[in-house]
Amino acid sequence: LQQHHTLAAMATAPLAASAGSAAATGTAVSAPSCVGCGGPGRAQCSRCREVFYCGLECQRADWRQHKSRCGRAVPPVDAGVAASAAPPPAAAASQSSSTVPAPGALPGVDKALAAVLDALPVSSLVLVRRPAPLPALRLRTGEGSVEEVEEGQLGGMAASMDWVVDAGELARCGLVFDLGAFRWDVLGRIEEALRAVFALLALVRPGGGRLLMLLAGDPMEYLTAYFSAFSGVRVELQPAVTAVGPPSPRRLECVVEARVDEEAFEAVMEREVNAERSHRRYADVLDAALAGVSYVVGGGSGSGSAGGLRVLDVGGGDGHMAEWWAASGHDIHLLEVDTASAQKARTRLGEDHVTLHDGKSAWPFADRSFDVCLLLFVLHHILPEEALRKTLTEVARVTRKKVLVLEDVPHAAPTPGLRRLAAAVTAEHFRPFGQDPSVYMCNIRPDQAWRPIFEAAGLEVESARAMLGTLQHPVPHLLYTLRPVA
Repeated sequence: LQQHHTLAAMATAPLAASAGSAAATGTAVSAPSCVGCGGPGRAQCSRCREVFYCGLECQRADWRQHKSRCGRAVPPVDAGVAASAAPPPAAAASQSSSTVPAPGALPGVDKALAAVLDALPVSSLVLVRRPAPLPALRLRTGEGSVEEVEEGQLGGMAASMDWVVDAGELARCGLVFDLGAFRWDVLGRIEEALRAVFALLALVRPGGGRLLMLLAGDPMEYLTAYFSAFSGVRVELQPAVTAVGPPSPRRLECVVEARVDEEAFEAVMEREVNAERSHRRYADVLDAALAGVSYVVGGGSGSGSAGGLRVLDVGGGDGHMAEWWAASGHDIHLLEVDTASAQKARTRLGEDHVTLHDGKSAWPFADRSFDVCLLLFVLHHILPEEALRKTLTEVARVTRKKVLVLEDVPHAAPTPGLRRLAAAVTAEHFRPFGQDPSVYMCNIRPDQAWRPIFEAAGLEVESARAMLGTLQHPVPHLLYTLRPVA
């Protein structure tokens, strides 16, 4: 993360201190104003020395307008101040190509990343993507010329670069996550971050071209998943390149084996974001499970795929998922303990299909009165243990065929880092319900802990289907299919 911040800071034109300039000449000057905000101008453009800024933010915002005028009247400088009068990065390519620095000295490129650039194969076509609004830089390794590429020109370079190098653009677009430092930025900007990753991958030549960056964060496996989510992209993560701040940045190379286009981006967005937010991915899995349940209606028989099941959704909230199954022809009923949620569910399902319960007494349903009972992310919200056991006992009593249970299982994440992340996300999800994570996390149980609890309530485990986490919600789940014991 420190590396990303360094990249963003270095990707702006240098500012020369205005007070120092006055002191060097011995001339008294009136306090200049920042051309961006009108505040005190504490520094001036080090190239033309004609305009003043309060800091980097205003200079960056003004550069698109200022660069057309910058350098028209550059005063002579001696060797002592030549370094401070270096042109800003975005102006570098406006000079003749013979004066542009070699790849290892590209403006706005961190030294560690520049060292990596120097080691790229000779004659490779490279695009260096600096943080917007700075233009990208295009070059061919082993040659001295560098060309500026504005944002609007990038679309015409799709699938053409041997190497695309991120010099801070992805961090600017939110690809920042550090569990230890409580930086969860990307979870709030996931669409923007995925779009930025796609924009860089789309520039890479398929068949072996590479996207290269220095990546820092924790867990690293979660950040690299933003790249491996694209079909035809192979991720290669190298050891830390330097010990700059915790965690140290690591060299990430994404080998593009098949072209990454807009269709590929939309597929990733649907799978990792949209289907999660809408709960459609859960509904699809549950639809498949319901389709395998037989029912009897009017003296004949059929299967759940044709509708007709009598279903009880326990703790179904506002009924947004139950509404889907009602639309499929199932006779759906909902049991809820929250008054506001129950009222919303009645609007969706009808007054007679929603029961508000006190959470303590026996359920107002006859034995074996439902074909299927649903417990979707409900059980871990029930404390104390006695209340949990009573809920499952009531489920076994009123169900005649199947019980479907969805539960979070952060313990099932594939790596230690992803397990820490899944546990942290799971803990935070209790807060909107007014539940203290330090109290309720004891209800987040691994598979081997749930099975004896089900069996004690008279429910036999027929199957347990794993569901992977997504970028939007990086927590694995288990879908249990249970059968009430006769």
